[in-house]
Amino acid sequence: MPLNINRRQFFLKSSKGLIASTTSSLSIKSFGAVFDYARETKLVDSGLSTKQWDMLFAVQNHLFPSEPGIPGAQDINALAYFRSIITDPEYDQNDRVFAKTGLIELEALSNKMMKLSFIELSTEQKEQVLRIFEKQVNGYPWITTQLNYILEALLTDPLYGGNPNEIGWKWLEHTPGFPRPNIQYFDL
Repeated sequence: MPLNINRRQFFLKSSKGLIASTTSSLSIKSFGAVFDYARETKLVDSGLSTKQWDMLFAVQNHLFPSEPGIPGAQDINALAYFRSIITDPEYDQNDRVFAKTGLIELEALSNKMMKLSFIELSTEQKEQVLRIFEKQVNGYPWITTQLNYILEALLTDPLYGGNPNEIGWKWLEHTPGFPRPNIQYFDL
């Protein structure tokens, strides 16, 4: 899954995609409207349907739920962060296919086990389905990949689209290193 770019390039390219592609709770205002939209990277189709995005949202929120005083996947913009990555033209096509295939397999398992879409399941049913799914060939790697993206969204500098208002850092009592990323370094 690794890209042939360094971490800085990865985050820079990912953040461009985030600005143009997000339709979740993340707003352009959170970036201070610093990007020139006419110069955005040409995004690619993620290959995911609206229902699959909804399902991924449900998976992320199940894997990393919010609790009082603890941010969850929705709070840290995990879905928007993942969308920015998967729509980046330099993101590996095989990884896009892997993301979609995992959702298809998980939905099929949910329908087989519970006779319901994953989105319609209760918290307990989602847990049961995910526990069976993780034992399948692609299940564990797919879930692990999603957890990695959630953790990236939690720990990234807010400039890159996750961790809005430093919510993850505040929760973890983390002080970021210096120098912090600056918009002047973006290759727009």
